[in-house]
Amino acid sequence: MLLIGKELGLVKMGRIHIDGTKVQANASPHKAISYDYMQKLEKQLEAEIERLMELATSQDEKEAAQELDIPQELSQRKDRLDRIRQAKEVVEARAAERYKKEKEEYDQKMASRKEQQQKTGKKPKGKKPKEPCPEPCPTDQYNFSDPESRIMKTSNGFNQCYNGQVAVNEDMLIVGCYSNAHGNDKQELLPTIGSVIGGLGDITHAVADTGYYSENNVLRTMEMGIDPVIAVKRDKHNTFLENHLNGNNAPKETGNIKDKMLQKLATKEGAAIYKLRKQIVEPVFGIIKEVLGFRRFLLRGEKQTNAEWGLVCLGYNLKRLFSLSMS
Repeated sequence: MLLIGKELGLVKMGRIHIDGTKVQANASPHKAISYDYMQKLEKQLEAEIERLMELATSQDEKEAAQELDIPQELSQRKDRLDRIRQAKEVVEARAAERYKKEKEEYDQKMASRKEQQQKTGKKPKGKKPKEPCPEPCPTDQYNFSDPESRIMKTSNGFNQCYNGQVAVNEDMLIVGCYSNAHGNDKQELLPTIGSVIGGLGDITHAVADTGYYSENNVLRTMEMGIDPVIAVKRDKHNTFLENHLNGNNAPKETGNIKDKMLQKLATKEGAAIYKLRKQIVEPVFGIIKEVLGFRRFLLRGEKQTNAEWGLVCLGYNLKRLFSLSMS
């Protein structure tokens, strides 16, 4: 559809604006269980099974059988214990995967701090990065109705969700999209750039908010021949006059990647490019959720919801291409 739009002169490339939105999964939050509660429940079920086995072999078996169907009670608890243990394995595997990514980022930050200290002879500013933990967090959850969905923070609190990602061109057309169960956007910049449909043209800039910033993302994007424009920190609101009179207080020129990005965003060109991000990409989610009415996935699982998100984005693009053709 985008390639047809290009032939009609409706699809142009250049800058892409990247963002993500949390979409509610087809799963009940009441079917979720935390890792901490899994451990408690596992011990409880093991104790109950042991007690039932003792009861079944005791002299009072006949008397107890009048009140309890011991084989049925054992079967129910063993089945539940198996499901709890399977859920624990999934949560522990997720924690191991998360630790691997966080450890790579931590090692990169520590190496950067060490290099900076060697150059300047001074201790780097800011707090020392916290070393990641390989163990699952007590609050890590597993949902039995849709095990691949995750609890994510939304504007309406915490919900069972998937994360829909889009890359949008300056005409507000979605040129790349996918969804997954990652609650954090930091690992999504490169895959979102990679999801852009081939044959549409070259990408000149990749614009994203602070949730996508990392030194690795900046370097890898530049290796692709794309100029990254990614916010390093959240700016305060209503500071136009202060910034205009006092300057943006951009850091002095150093070899530090973060400082270079801050300098870029402080320039007129960089500020102008980033300023357009909100008015280009965020209305896309507004139209999808408010006009098209898509607020919850119908399907379950990452593969199925990814396909469903693609259909939703296709529906949005059809609507947008019609509007562009009429203008």
